[in-house]
Amino acid sequence: MLIPLLGIALILLVATLVSSDRKAINWHLVARGLALQTILAFIVLNLPAGRWVFQTLGHGIEALLKFSDAGASFVFGDLLTKGTFIFAFKLVPTIIFVSALVSIAYHIGLLQKVVSAVAWCVSRVLGVSGAEALSNAASVFVGQVEAQLLVRPYLATMTRSELLTVMAGSMACIAGGVMAVYIQMGVDAAYLLAASLMAIPGALVMAKIVLPETQMPVTAGKSGMAQAQVPIKTVNLIDATAHGALEGMKIGIAVCAVLVAFIALIAAADGVLAWASKQVLGNAVTFKQLVGFAFQPIAFMLGVPAEESRAVGALLGTKLVVNEFVAYADLAPQMLAKTLSPRAITVATFALCGFANLGSIAIQVGGIGEMIPERKHELAQLGLRALLCGTAASYISAALAGLLIAPPLPWLPVALLLVACAGLAMSLMLGRKTAVAGAVAANSASAPVTSTEAANAVNTPPEVLLPGLSQVYGAAPSTQAAVPEPTVPVPAENVRP
Repeated sequence: MLIPLLGIALILLVATLVSSDRKAINWHLVARGLALQTILAFIVLNLPAGRWVFQTLGHGIEALLKFSDAGASFVFGDLLTKGTFIFAFKLVPTIIFVSALVSIAYHIGLLQKVVSAVAWCVSRVLGVSGAEALSNAASVFVGQVEAQLLVRPYLATMTRSELLTVMAGSMACIAGGVMAVYIQMGVDAAYLLAASLMAIPGALVMAKIVLPETQMPVTAGKSGMAQAQVPIKTVNLIDATAHGALEGMKIGIAVCAVLVAFIALIAAADGVLAWASKQVLGNAVTFKQLVGFAFQPIAFMLGVPAEESRAVGALLGTKLVVNEFVAYADLAPQMLAKTLSPRAITVATFALCGFANLGSIAIQVGGIGEMIPERKHELAQLGLRALLCGTAASYISAALAGLLIAPPLPWLPVALLLVACAGLAMSLMLGRKTAVAGAVAANSASAPVTSTEAANAVNTPPEVLLPGLSQVYGAAPSTQAAVPEPTVPVPAENVRP
């Protein structure tokens, strides 16, 4: 089933058509990002060792989350032991527990080191600025607005392309606390973790196609920038635990409030649609049927079997229009009832993994806008583009999953891996040659070289003549001294006493 390849091509085509400057697209970056996504997908879905690592991590996360039941059972008592799944009593304690763990990890400096390590790798491989790499890496662990706190000093001076990249990155990933909720719903932890990691290069690729970089970022080349730009305000582990628990409680209550409101609104919309469609068509039409019909072609292009594409399309539409909470809540009972095939469940898991929905635009404009009020109008202008990029990044990950899980050709996964590795290596080599050529061109634009300067240039170290080379290859020690400047005899009559 090679249809997902066509789906990826169509996603890239649409992004290119809506690009602000198609001539400025850095195709080396695009090739590296897609290769990185493909390699990660192969490791998770086709490599036994990689699948074992991610499954082990997933089982470890699931075991860790079960400890939240101890605190929840003390507070809620028999409500957790009767076997009935109650969202508020089961998932809100999980969010509180994970938020406390994240706060502790931040207090001791562990979270900063992990985020900086991921950001360093992304910046070095893809060649993006340090600020956007750090923000996108943080989005895997913390929320949409919290991730931008790590790069808050740079937000005001970011280019428009960087600003879109950090917004798209936050929409393409899900935070650790929210991931815990979906794991409790029964969604595969390994797939959720892999989808979030794959969204980092995916969001960077889509953002750099839709709005290519045409300026010089302040943090360009600073892959080793500071680990965290936010001071630690907690005084000890007890304070960090309490602070994280209270923040988690706020998030949990907010999640419950949003779900109550949106699910009620969907029910109201269903009632209106059913009444109106019955009057006009004679048959009742629901919201899920409507979005399922609209997103059915997309689900099919991602690799979902034709007979299941409408059901998965309804999940995709619900996620985009409402949010991913409601979409995963709709997916969970279908997983338990086994009404969807493993391929459809896998594709849906990857495609739904992200904050890309209409409500996230308001969250980012409001939250990030408080940090840089002078650029709030730019955030509003970039909102829909960020939504497009975040959604497209998740769809590419889902298409790769649809292509690699139970492949129609047994040699296809290995072939894709070889192509991705070769493309990544070639792009890195060409990128280095481009950097050298840029350094040569920049230095050749200086004033004409005199004969004396030309003589000195014979034995001058390369990094002195072309400073850009030292950034690519590193400085080389000089082995010879420069040729002394020739002296010209001056007539005696021109010498003043």
